[in-house]
Amino acid sequence: MKRFLPVASVAIGLAAAIGLGTGGTAQAAPWVHFDTPQAAMRYLADAYNRGDNVALHHVTTPESFKEVQAMHSEAVSLKLEYCTATGHGDYHCYFQHRYPKSFHNNGYGASFMVVAPALNPGWYMYGFFGEGCG
Repeated sequence: MKRFLPVASVAIGLAAAIGLGTGGTAQAAPWVHFDTPQAAMRYLADAYNRGDNVALHHVTTPESFKEVQAMHSEAVSLKLEYCTATGHGDYHCYFQHRYPKSFHNNGYGASFMVVAPALNPGWYMYGFFGEGCG
């Protein structure tokens, strides 16, 4: 099955990734660029763990940013495990996380995200495909 990225989603994601607001003006943000999906997702995990929303916007589309934010109630200490090429130009990246102390499970969980190439920042998260117990 061929997978195509919705053009509007990619355009919005790229605009967000390079710091363009809805008015098309550049926002003040540090320049980031990643040569590999792994580098972008390590950056994402670090930003997530620090609660740095500005940094998260550098490597997420608006929709995937919301999905990452929704994880906070169930996932702490996010860590990239590995990424694998899909053969369609994007990557599936797998993360491990701990559950919050107040959560019912003291073990580890896992998350699976889709990472796509972009001119800038090089790679960004455009899809989230869930969490599960590890």
